[in-house]
Amino acid sequence: MNICTQLGIIGPGANTDITGNEYYNNPISLGAYISCGLKMFMHPDYVRQGMTRYNIMQGFYFMPEVVIGNFNYTYQVTSWNYPNNQTSTTVTDNITNYAVILNLGKQWVLSDRFILNIHVGIGYGGTTTKGNIPQSNYNSTDDLTGGNYFDYVTTNLFSYNAGVDMGMLF
Repeated sequence: MNICTQLGIIGPGANTDITGNEYYNNPISLGAYISCGLKMFMHPDYVRQGMTRYNIMQGFYFMPEVVIGNFNYTYQVTSWNYPNNQTSTTVTDNITNYAVILNLGKQWVLSDRFILNIHVGIGYGGTTTKGNIPQSNYNSTDDLTGGNYFDYVTTNLFSYNAGVDMGMLF
């Protein structure tokens, strides 16, 4: 068994319009995530059956993993007033993600120094989103008036994880 942790950066320098909506411009995401799991080797690899193992870090494994991430999503909302006045408001939403994922994988140790790891996993997760709805410039009774604060939680989400990792043993 060993404990595996990862620390990552979310969206450094990314500035692409993923919404395809002309009213939401210049989105930028910036944040971080951390994950931690216990890798339990279930079927180690041997040179010959009943003889010597290749390496204690090589073989098929099962790893339950907990993932937590947080990032700010900043974008500009463009709206039009009558007659043809355009206003733009910058909005920042704070998004926190969490998941519990059950991974299965196979890990090889090459030359007693390098690791090649292939894994796939499924699990359960959720998201918490907090932010401001920008002031509406329309003269109607819509829900966007007043720059309301919102806070909502989404759970029961299917989470997945898959990848090929390379590393070095120290």
